[in-house]
Amino acid sequence: DLWHPRMAHVNPRLTLIAKPDLKEWPKKCFCSSCTQGKFHRHSHSGSRPKPEDVTWLPGEYWSCDLFGPVLKSKGGARYVAFYIDTKSRFVYAKPLQEKTDNYQAMIDQDAKARSGRPMRFFKSDGDGIFTGKEAAAIYAKYSLRHIQSAPGDSASNDIVESTIRTMAELTTTTSLWAEAMCMVVLCGIT
Repeated sequence: DLWHPRMAHVNPRLTLIAKPDLKEWPKKCFCSSCTQGKFHRHSHSGSRPKPEDVTWLPGEYWSCDLFGPVLKSKGGARYVAFYIDTKSRFVYAKPLQEKTDNYQAMIDQDAKARSGRPMRFFKSDGDGIFTGKEAAAIYAKYSLRHIQSAPGDSASNDIVESTIRTMAELTTTTSLWAEAMCMVVLCGIT
């Protein structure tokens, strides 16, 4: 109960996989902040390939989606662009002030510098930010094949959608827990 919130509300089962020598760590726990922070009840339909079954090499196939608008951050960001490498599952999150800032983020997201291989495939939804003239010019300049997920089907771009959902739930859960701790301190509850 003490370490679960301190470890960003990580799933106890995943903690045991990452650090098997934690013998006393429970396999399950009940956390009211985790329960309140979840905004989904079911996982994405279908099954996604395991990273070792993906035929592309790290850095060759990236999925992307934008999350927002959200409350403005201290730096002025209202959106977050999530880029996920399909093979390595590396997550690159770029805060954006406007959706159009994603064009520069796409150029800055240099997969070759990260993996030693140039990006070959780029998967996104059909949002205009990924299908407009500026995006098409970037795809042509860097020889990228743009793959669009099926309209209205988040499961067809499930890797990035699941990552965004996980990040949003962790943020909500952590803020709910912090709010509860502030109430404990303010009210003098022990």
